[in-house]
Amino acid sequence: MKTTTSMFRIRQLAAASAATGFMATAVLAQHVPGVHGSLDAITVLPTATAPAATQPTTVIPAGHPQLNAGGGQSISSLHEGMAAAKTGAVRVIVSQGTKDGPAIGRDSARVELLSKGVVIKTYLTQVDEKGVIELHDLPLDVPFQPVVTIIHGGAEQQRVGAAMHKYQPAIEFDMPVFETTDVKPGWTIGLRDVEAQAVPSESGGSETYVRLTDMIGVFNPSDHAWTGEQVGDGRQTLAVALPANAGNVQFGPGMAEAGAKVVDGQVVRGKTMLPGSAEYMFAYDVLVKDGKATVSFTSPADTTLFALYVPGDWKIINTTGLEIAAAGGAHAAGKAQLIKARSLKAGSVVSIELGGITVLAAATRPAETVDHTTDLHLPQPPQK
Repeated sequence: MKTTTSMFRIRQLAAASAATGFMATAVLAQHVPGVHGSLDAITVLPTATAPAATQPTTVIPAGHPQLNAGGGQSISSLHEGMAAAKTGAVRVIVSQGTKDGPAIGRDSARVELLSKGVVIKTYLTQVDEKGVIELHDLPLDVPFQPVVTIIHGGAEQQRVGAAMHKYQPAIEFDMPVFETTDVKPGWTIGLRDVEAQAVPSESGGSETYVRLTDMIGVFNPSDHAWTGEQVGDGRQTLAVALPANAGNVQFGPGMAEAGAKVVDGQVVRGKTMLPGSAEYMFAYDVLVKDGKATVSFTSPADTTLFALYVPGDWKIINTTGLEIAAAGGAHAAGKAQLIKARSLKAGSVVSIELGGITVLAAATRPAETVDHTTDLHLPQPPQK
């Protein structure tokens, strides 16, 4: 199964509540994601052949805010008149996240500066006696995001910091680490938000595909970091079955930096699942034939709300286990159709047959104000 690239807008699940109405609001009350720096950034996964400085084509799910993907205001122009820093600093305040857990020791740590698909610098360090990781003199020649990995309880625990550049040279954030367990917690999915759009063939052919961007909001009620189930020669915390006709699999936030891969028709994530809420994102393409496509979705865990958004001009030919509902918020403004399901059990399969699928010509839009963040290009994950 081929794995390639796309651009994803990382967004908080709370934004999806406006599109799915009261039910989603109730779901998110329990599953609201914690504040991590990566939630404010744009992630671009690089192609294997593109030069390091090449930006892939922007692909934005229907109803999502538009991005300035080049040709608009640069960071420098937005901060005209401000002094530009030459070096940066990051401080990570590490704490014990497990109730009655031991005091944090001098755990080994790794801080990687990621920019345009390249780890531009790696710092091997450790948590100091005050529970702090602090680095200075970070190069700001190119924007980056720090990915902090701490080895605690025998497992890697990871956080992604906010974007750093010469006009935002210093950041500080909290990073709780947790005692680990190999006992599977009763984790659930509060909201699974899938956005569909038609895209042309990336190889220049005449084919049309439905690109499905799948954002899974999980909640781990435990106060331990789960190291996953032993499957074959590795461990996995998340395995999502792909439709039989899926291809061009892409990994976004929560997946790419965690080394996700495709194994036996499943998207597999192997990193520890931390307590509380998290968002995992990936995408794939399904071939359109005669303007039609059929897609199935399998629930990897009990799911409170499954929400699929498709363009308003597509025809819904048939559904299994799904109901058509009115979209709200930005999706309604974009004339998207909502197809949803509630209270899906783990292993449940729902499906939809769509028609009238065509690729719309790209509209010219004015560049929106950049939100002082930057691009993070994560390296392409391996696959088996």
